[in-house]
Order: sequence, then C-alpha cells, then structure tokens
Amino acid sequence: MKVFYIFVSLLLLSQAVCAFNPSSSDVKNHIAGCNKHDGFDCMLLGEIYENGTEAISKDTSKAFMYYQKGCNFGENDACSALGYLYEMGVGTDADPKKALKLYTQSCEKDGVKGCFLLGKAYDAGALGLNIDPRKALEYFDKACGNDYADACKYAASHYETGTGTQKNLEQAKILYESGCLLGDDEACQKLSPDLLRKLLKGSN
Repeated sequence: MKVFYIFVSLLLLSQAVCAFNPSSSDVKNHIAGCNKHDGFDCMLLGEIYENGTEAISKDTSKAFMYYQKGCNFGENDACSALGYLYEMGVGTDADPKKALKLYTQSCEKDGVKGCFLLGKAYDAGALGLNIDPRKALEYFDKACGNDYADACKYAASHYETGTGTQKNLEQAKILYESGCLLGDDEACQKLSPDLLRKLLKGSN
C-alpha cells in the first residue's frame, strides 16, 4: 500500500513540474505583458523568481517587485502572494499587518490563495489574530470551493476531527477526494487505495 501512495505522489509531482517549467522566452513574454500592465503576467514572473527554474535563478527581491506590480494591476492572487512574502519576511521586511491586509483584500475579491492563507492564520492565531477554528474553516471552504487543493485538505481535516464544526466524516471524505483530484498528495493518502484508483482513472 505504501508503494502505491509513493507512486501516486510521484505522479502528481511530475505533473506539477511539467506544468511549471517556463523557459527564458516565456519569461520575456511575461515581462512584455507585465510592462503593459497585465497583472497575471506580473504574478507569473513573481512565481518564477520566487521559486526559480532550470532556466531562471531564484531572486526573492524580483519576486516581491513583480507580485507588487501584479497586485497594483488588480491581480488578486498576486496580492495574496505579496502578503505571504510580507508574512515570512522574504524579499522584504516581515510585516504581519500588511500581510493580513493583503490576504483580506485578495479573499474579498475571490482570490483563493488569500482565503486559504487567512484560514491558516485563524487556525494558528497568526498575524495578530485570535485562534478561531470556525472562521478558519469558513475560509478553507471558500478556497476549496474555488479549486484550491490545500484548502480542501485543511477543510477536510476540520470535518474529520470536528474542529470548528461538528464531526462529519462523509464531508471529510468528499473534501479529501477534491483535494486529491486537484493534486494534493496528502489528501490522496487519506483515501483508500480502491477509491484512489477510481479517482485517478476518472481524472484521465
């Protein structure tokens, strides 16, 4: 059984790598788009420089710059990514208040990552917030409903353990399935091998 889960994890990882491996020419195209005030292109540049690729060296200062541009140009997920850099103090000085403001701004405009990160902040009592598992679940559910895999897994865990809500194992199973189909290997590991095979077969 363990070997099967390892196989699934490697499959999901390989899909993620293939999906995000931009070339130098891709970067040039994104720079051109960003210079024309395309917030999505700016956000993609932020992701590229935050993580680095085979062709592009990691540069968190550039990541911060491009996320900031993307946010200023109205790309909600760029705002949440910028907030995360403020929260962690990456590419800039740590500033929890700015992080919270950016997460909230992003989530209010349906930026799914902002909702997820707000959920995590309420779960942990971070960014000056009081621990509030019920509010955390609200944000996880919202992000999961917009296909954010990690949020589905976190929401499922709340339903599984009855944290911030009544325990609901059927709902937990549904959300783990959603997280798995969206590419979260930890969510996949919560499912039985037979169900996992059916899900993977149905997604192909």
